[in-house]
Amino acid sequence: GYREAELAHLVGDCAPRAALVDHDGWAELLAGLAPDLLVADTADGPRVKLLDFGIAKVLEEEDADELTRTGQRPFTPSYAAPEQLLGGAITTATDVYGLGAVLYRLLAGTRPTPSKGRSRAQVEIAVLTEEPTLPSRVVRGQAAIARDRGTTPEALARAVAGDLDGIVLRALRKDPAERYADARALLADLRRYR
Repeated sequence: GYREAELAHLVGDCAPRAALVDHDGWAELLAGLAPDLLVADTADGPRVKLLDFGIAKVLEEEDADELTRTGQRPFTPSYAAPEQLLGGAITTATDVYGLGAVLYRLLAGTRPTPSKGRSRAQVEIAVLTEEPTLPSRVVRGQAAIARDRGTTPEALARAVAGDLDGIVLRALRKDPAERYADARALLADLRRYR
């Protein structure tokens, strides 16, 4: 974990983001419980706070082709929304796309736009032009993912097929106007499914 002085130094360059961290959040961060994701209990229940100090680095060589870009337009290519790749406006729809990409990976065990064997440019073109495979089709051949979840690939595919496929693919639509309006709308659909 970081010491308070180190955090103060890091936060000095990103004060707007630091405002998202309340006293409880700092305590958790300082305790080293969650360096980038905080959960603070409030009267309304737990509140999640995501921190991003822009200091990410590659930890494993297999992710070397997935470097998060820095500078004017920071993003990880296979998780970036089409409008990010094109230098367009970044809106809540962009966040919905990113959440959809994470949900896809949680369900299918892979990125919605695979990067293995592709150059960065090829990944970006694929994000712009290719539709993701239904997560239920991807998990059908993934024995390891099914085993980790205590089921079979066929049973996992049946569980993901239908509503979950639809929710994820709506979040990953190429046109921002066709995605969920915001993360709350995405969450509402996931809650209705559950």
